[in-house]
Amino acid sequence: MQKYNHIFFSAHLDDVIGSCGQTISKLLQSGERICVVTIFAGDGGHDLSAFAKRLHTRWKIEDSSASIRRQEDISACKCLGVDFKHLNFSDAIYRKSENNFLYTSSVDLFSKIHNVDLNTKKSISKKILSIIKNNSATLYFPMGFGGHVDHKMLHDVGLNILKQDCNKDIRFYRDFSYRNKFSRIPAYSFSVKSSKEHLQNKINAFNKYKSQISTLFGTIDNMYKYFVRFKETFYTFTDITVITVSRGRSQIIDRAIRSVRKQTIFNRIFHLIIIDDCVDTLRFLEQKYNNDHKIKWIYVARNTKDTNGPVHLAKLRNFAIRNTRTKWVSMLDDDNEYEPKHLQYLFEFAAKTNFDLVHSWHKKFFWDGKPFLEKYWPYNKDKNEQKAKYIDYVRRGILQPGSNIVKDGFDNNTIDTSVWLTKTKTILNYPYPENISKKETINNMTEDKKFYQSIVNSGLAIGCNKKTTMRYYLGGYSTEFNTVLNRGT
Repeated sequence: MQKYNHIFFSAHLDDVIGSCGQTISKLLQSGERICVVTIFAGDGGHDLSAFAKRLHTRWKIEDSSASIRRQEDISACKCLGVDFKHLNFSDAIYRKSENNFLYTSSVDLFSKIHNVDLNTKKSISKKILSIIKNNSATLYFPMGFGGHVDHKMLHDVGLNILKQDCNKDIRFYRDFSYRNKFSRIPAYSFSVKSSKEHLQNKINAFNKYKSQISTLFGTIDNMYKYFVRFKETFYTFTDITVITVSRGRSQIIDRAIRSVRKQTIFNRIFHLIIIDDCVDTLRFLEQKYNNDHKIKWIYVARNTKDTNGPVHLAKLRNFAIRNTRTKWVSMLDDDNEYEPKHLQYLFEFAAKTNFDLVHSWHKKFFWDGKPFLEKYWPYNKDKNEQKAKYIDYVRRGILQPGSNIVKDGFDNNTIDTSVWLTKTKTILNYPYPENISKKETINNMTEDKKFYQSIVNSGLAIGCNKKTTMRYYLGGYSTEFNTVLNRGT
């Protein structure tokens, strides 16, 4: 296949023009090379189900051949000025198994994908992979709005390709003529602004689909009104980098890594581990994760002036952020772990609220995994201060007796590093403070506390999703060899 800048995958012979025609017109105007690949463009069999016959009558098509619709699509693509490719998979209304039609009603078309079609999906995936091989084009798949089985299959193929190759630039488009059946979409949406000229180019092209206009819109005038109102929308499962700084924790860092790998979010998640001058950690990662392209580590050697503490950790965190290439970044200390939906909930909340900095709450545990339910705050050195802080936090609603949940950020409480999800550009502008004095350190000032203070002082909006999805384990410090397992307990 030729080299293209953009390849749009269409379930049926009018989907992409109807869903993305304005955007394509604008991209073509800027000199981009584009191809529309229609998956279910093959002919049906010689016999038709009663359901398919009714649809053919509505479309004014007499036989099971898709030639008329293919010719309409060719005319539409030429009108818009885009290249096209038709694959030979049959539309759902024609597909059979052992002489039985798989989908014999509208209810079937918008329900679960038939088990037999799982093999169809594998074949489609294989064909698409051959098309995009050695092609760096941006790829577009349907979101599957409406739940049509053909759209859902193509959507699933796009998601699987994204999971298999995180370097692919894949976007999902809103399907025209369908209502959104998703209650939540775990992705960022965006629209490409276009002119009336691009809208008219789209309408002129879609007008070539004569067999479909009456079914979809009734009249050409209704079609025009629909596309004037229709907003072409694209969804991207934006990349996230999780940063972990580690020293002397090769035995427990694997728990943190596994929790990142178990995240349910569809976004591409990369894990960047900063090794603080520890050969054991380096060897562990090389032996276990050397072939995992989503995990990267950087070995940072210490100089004679580097010492344990919040200043050194702040420097390492900032170094990691400068080496991040994704739009979003999250921190995870090597002795903590995410629950599976942690990043999904944070990202959905950020998408909904448009905050650049969002966070969750966390649960606190002893080192051995037992919930921390003690009636003191473990970070103050004096026992009386520990009890006084606990009482104060209970009064303010940050803590609740009998619970190990900590409401980060509640009533101006400090936000732990491992519960943040932030835009990378924001944290580059407001890095972790490296000017923590010895006096501040003695008074229990840490880099995450001072980072939170700097964010609050900047006036930036901070959002909390009020989900408790990070597990915090007491004990140790991420850049010390001599971990104190009972620290704070």
